[in-house]
Amino acid sequence: MIARAIDALLSALFGIVQRTVFWELVRVFVLCLLALCGMFTMIAILQQFQFGLSLEQVLKIMPLLIPSSIPWIAPPACLFASCVVYGRIAHDNESVALKSAGINLYGLLRPAFFMGLLATAGTATLQFHFIPEAIRGTKEMVLANPEEAMTFALKKERVLQVGNSDSREQFTLYVRDVQDERLFDVLVKMRKRGPNGQELDRVARTREAKIEVDLVNKKVKFAKGAGGDGGWMYWSPRDSQPGMIQTETPLEFDLPERFSIDYAKADLLNNEMAMDWDQLRQRAEYCRQQAEMNRKLASALAAVPADKTLTPMDEFNIRQAVAPDLISVPAEPLLREQARRTYENRIKESVRIQRKMEYDYFGRLATAFACTFFALLGCPVGLWASRADYLSIFVICFLPALVVYYPLIFMVGGYARDGRIPMIVGVWTANLVLSLATVVLVWRLMKR
Repeated sequence: MIARAIDALLSALFGIVQRTVFWELVRVFVLCLLALCGMFTMIAILQQFQFGLSLEQVLKIMPLLIPSSIPWIAPPACLFASCVVYGRIAHDNESVALKSAGINLYGLLRPAFFMGLLATAGTATLQFHFIPEAIRGTKEMVLANPEEAMTFALKKERVLQVGNSDSREQFTLYVRDVQDERLFDVLVKMRKRGPNGQELDRVARTREAKIEVDLVNKKVKFAKGAGGDGGWMYWSPRDSQPGMIQTETPLEFDLPERFSIDYAKADLLNNEMAMDWDQLRQRAEYCRQQAEMNRKLASALAAVPADKTLTPMDEFNIRQAVAPDLISVPAEPLLREQARRTYENRIKESVRIQRKMEYDYFGRLATAFACTFFALLGCPVGLWASRADYLSIFVICFLPALVVYYPLIFMVGGYARDGRIPMIVGVWTANLVLSLATVVLVWRLMKR
């Protein structure tokens, strides 16, 4: 039914020859897209296995990761489809026959343009909502089981830094080996905040341990494992004659923020890939307002003479002039200078996040429209190459994409995110190069 409806729509737009070309383009595009998706999926699976994930974990994550690769492989797939179909037309001299029959070659490009628009619409739909939803789902799925997430981190790095930003104690865990949920030869160095920074306070060691997470109290326990005879052994380097203390009590500390689902959800607010398209503009505007607020606060503190100690009346006047409910003006010059630097660092961070959001906001549109530009570019390239074999077409197609398009995206896009060039220029430069190349090649082809 869907194919008949589409065919009825195409009948109103195209003739018989153009409809035939369109369905051939769609067939080759779908086959190329599936092949590239399969290749990227296999690479991703091998990477996940190398990181130590189990087959069950990989199978859970893969359906969420596959859509993320489509915006990068859909434009080359459009280019490949156009080159293959129009290359066959030129190789079989069908283009000469069509021109002899009075069919305008410009009209022969319309099926590729229509296919590119459909690919653009599908890619944009994925990027606007479905891919961010998949990224958020992947993050939540990984952190739904904190024991598994921490075990995976230890299996990958063999070391784990523990200690939240407001914690007075910092822990560093070292393991020799990780098998399933069992940790072997665990060494823990505990540091406390002192006058000279973080100082080594205690050291603990056990032969085998197992991670247990209490989500209600947000605590992590390293209980004695099956082979952990004797439990934990503690000693303190601070003692003049360090001695070991043996205990069966599990080692316990606060659940690290990076493994907390609440912290992950808050962290996703600064991850542009995990945000819906309409949320990007809202987040960019919020960061702009925060930067403007911190800029006012920093200017207010900078206007106070560096050697002046503020009176309560001075502090009151500054607060009323800038932000009565948000600013606390230090009276001492040294503390005031530190506060000013803090506000300046916040300005830089807000501007950085704002540029990331704006770049992704415009970049998703540019990536989607690349499908249309690549589909049109493949028409003159295929007719000029006049090849029917897939290998030659593959080389002709993907060299421009790898050598020109993607380097332009990363290089010029990096300048836009850093604020060196306007955002629109950085986002659309690669597509502009594609469109100019398409116009020049089509013009030269028609002259021939």
